[in-house]
Amino acid sequence: MNRRKVSSDQFRDQLIHQLTTLGEEKKQFLDAYFPVYGQKRNEINKLLTTYTLQVKKLLELSDDQLLDTVLIGSRVRVAYLNKPTIDTFIIDHPRLSNLSGDRISFLSPIGSQLLLSSPGDVVTVETPTGVARMRILEIRFASIRMAS
Repeated sequence: MNRRKVSSDQFRDQLIHQLTTLGEEKKQFLDAYFPVYGQKRNEINKLLTTYTLQVKKLLELSDDQLLDTVLIGSRVRVAYLNKPTIDTFIIDHPRLSNLSGDRISFLSPIGSQLLLSSPGDVVTVETPTGVARMRILEIRFASIRMAS
């Protein structure tokens, strides 16, 4: 079996698991990360709703179309437009993100802005250190597990 096919099958299984965790169990997820009702919880609730709806649609498409969208579990290579730097991030579950910065939470400023983007898209992200503009260069599957 072709390596890309195996990866896309794994990614599809991972996305189906995400739909359960972020769709059917959304209230528990929100309670765990945003126990106080307010603007931030509402923003994340909207993000999760949009994300799960898009994932459902993407699962009906071809592997190429599925793998060309930034999703939780994507390895994303970006170029900063305001400095000559290229970074690679894996968009991951908050519990699985790390301080070295290569695995970032989909709830982080960068992670949430990259979600659902495609190669060539330019995203503007407000970070604690200022505004960053980045172009998405490449998206690949990265094997992750969705923490419960």
